[in-house]
Amino acid sequence: MIRMINLHRVMKYRILNRLLLFVSLFVVVPSFLNGEAIKKTYHFSAPRLIEQADGSVLIDFGTSYQMGREGEPSIPVQKIALLLPPGHIASNIQIDFNNPMSLPGSYPIAPKTAPRPMDSSAKGQETENFSPNGQKTTVASLDSSIETHFLFGHSIALGVISPIQYAPAGQDVNYFTEITVTVTTTPDFHAVQALQLYRNDALTQKRISNLVDNYDEMISAYPQQENHHGYDYAIITIEEFAADYQRLANFYNMRGIRTKIFTVEWIYD
Repeated sequence: MIRMINLHRVMKYRILNRLLLFVSLFVVVPSFLNGEAIKKTYHFSAPRLIEQADGSVLIDFGTSYQMGREGEPSIPVQKIALLLPPGHIASNIQIDFNNPMSLPGSYPIAPKTAPRPMDSSAKGQETENFSPNGQKTTVASLDSSIETHFLFGHSIALGVISPIQYAPAGQDVNYFTEITVTVTTTPDFHAVQALQLYRNDALTQKRISNLVDNYDEMISAYPQQENHHGYDYAIITIEEFAADYQRLANFYNMRGIRTKIFTVEWIYD
C-alpha cells in the first residue's frame, strides 16, 4: 500500500527551498519586476531547391520545415525558441527582415498537401493547386505570434519565422539572409508559479540547451543552485516494497516533481 503525503519536515524544506529561489531571483536578476527585450538574429544562406514530380519545387534552408494552408504554397519556416528571464512571459514580438536576395528565374512552389496514409492502395482526396491572385505577395512570416511555454521552471518563447518572400503571379522568390527577432517580456504570475518546479540538474540543462537558441546568453539569469533537500512528494512504504516504487518516483522526478521514497523503518529509526 502506498501513501503520498506532504510530511511536516518535508514541507519545511519545501518552503525554505522556494524562499531561497525567490530571494535568488531578486539578487541574481535585479530587473525581475521589469520587462526586458530579448533579441536574436538568425542567418540564412542560399536555399536548396527540391524539384517535385509535377515540376513544382520545395524550398529548403537545411534546418527549416514546411508549413502553410492546404492547397497554398508550402513555405519553409524556422523555429524560434528563446529562453526568457525567470518569472517572465513573452508579451510582444518584432521581426525585422534584412539583406534581401533574389533567386534568378521563376519557381512554382509546391502546394501544401494534407497527410496521406502510407498504404499505396488508399485513395486520398486530391488537393487543388493554389491559384495566384493578381500580384499578391506572400511575405512568409506567417503568423507573427509568440507563445510562452515552461520546462522545469524555465520560460521559453516559441514561434516560427520564414526567410522567403514569394510573389505567386510571377513565381518570383526572394529570401532574406538575416532576420532579427525581438521578444518583449513582462513578469507574469503563472511564470512565477512555474518556478516552483525549477530544476537545474545536468539532464534538465542539456534539454534546455538543445531546445533554445540563446542558452549561453540567458542561462545565467536563472539561479545556479537548488536545494536538493526539499521534496514535493514523499512516498511512504515499507523497506520490502521500496525498490518497487522507484519507477513511480522516477516518473514524477522526470516531470519536475521532486519525489523521494521514505521507508517506515527509516521514519521510526
